[in-house]
This record gives sequence, structure tokens and C-alpha cells, in this order.
Amino acid sequence: MQLTGSSCFATTFTLILFMTGLALGSLTIFFKRKIFKDEILVFSLLELTTGFYGLFSILLFSKQSLNSLIELSGLFAGSQEIQQGLIYASVFLGLLVPTMCMGATLPVLASYLEKHSPRNEVTLLSRLYATNTAGALAGTISCGFFMLPFLGIKTTLVAASSVNLVIALSGFLIRRKTNPVKVSREEADREPVSFDSGKEILFFLSVFISGLAFFAMESIWTRFL
Repeated sequence: MQLTGSSCFATTFTLILFMTGLALGSLTIFFKRKIFKDEILVFSLLELTTGFYGLFSILLFSKQSLNSLIELSGLFAGSQEIQQGLIYASVFLGLLVPTMCMGATLPVLASYLEKHSPRNEVTLLSRLYATNTAGALAGTISCGFFMLPFLGIKTTLVAASSVNLVIALSGFLIRRKTNPVKVSREEADREPVSFDSGKEILFFLSVFISGLAFFAMESIWTRFL
């Protein structure tokens, strides 16, 4: 931790930062859900943004950038509150975009399931949440206990960002090959709607890997801070 420190207050702030971004991302999708009609495209763009931002954050949180921010906050050395406020505000703004993307991903996928498999909505939504959570757990464990200690921060961040970019590319390719038709609830009551096995496996595998990459990146950014 180079900026916010490792105190109880600093740790609490970091958690607030991530949770706020997740909440804002979810709320954005909720209020703009009528605009985001192509969920696969939106999901791919969210993954693409997160992946590129992860690579960009190597420069954003480089030693030179962090030292510049510390020097800037030093101009307010007479007021510790202003100095700390500047640092926390900078960190918050610096991670707002990727955390919002993380928060928006699950609602987008849930909307996709709701539209294309309305008869199995409850079951599939439960599996969606469970799969994404399992991925987040795997990402946290693999990053904290294995990748960071053995590969270092930068290499791990590049790996996690690359995973996001691969998922984004896969989403774009799937979107080009498929033309999903929205199924109404009335039609679903007459004829069951479900994924074919191959598409279902690919969908939930992407959800798992997405959760893994997102929380791996959160662990890395926490180390940066």
C-alpha cells in the first residue's frame, strides 16, 4: 500500500471505493436498461474497457505517478485533512471507471438471461450469481496466494487484463455468429426456452472467468494503493 496506507481507516476506504463503483455500475445499467438492448455487445465492451484500463493502470499507478501525487498533496502539508482528501479523491476517481464496469457486468448478463430464457429465469439467475461468485473467489485466492507472490504486481495485472480482453474478443465473435431473438414470456409459457448445452457451458465459463479476472484486478489495485 503506497498511498492510502494499511490502517483500519485506509482499508475501510478501499472497500468503500470498490463497493461504491460496483453499486454505481449496477445502478447505471438499471436506469439505462432500455438503452442497452444488445447485452452481449455491452458485456464485451465492459470487459474491453476493464482490460485496457488494467493495462493503463500500470502507468497510472507507476512509482512516478504516485510520487507526483504525493508531492502534489505535499503542497497542503499545513492541512492534513486536505492532503489526505486529495489522495483519497484521486484514488477514487482513478478506479471509478473499472469498478463501475465490474458492477455493470452481472446486471447485463442477468438481463440477457431474462430476455432469452424467461421460463428458467430464477434457476439461471441463481447459477449466474453462484458462478460469478465462485470465479471471484478463485481470482482472489489465485492472485493473493500464488500469482502476486511469484509473478509480481505488473505481470499479474497484465495477465488479468489479458483475460478480460480475451473474454471481450470472444463476446464480439459470438455476437457476430449468433443473432438471438428475444422471446416473450407468453411465448415461453407455450414453448420452453433454454440454452443448448454448448452455448450454456460457454456462457457460464465466461461468467466464471470474468469474476476471476475482476477480483484478481481488485486485489492487485489494492496492493498498488
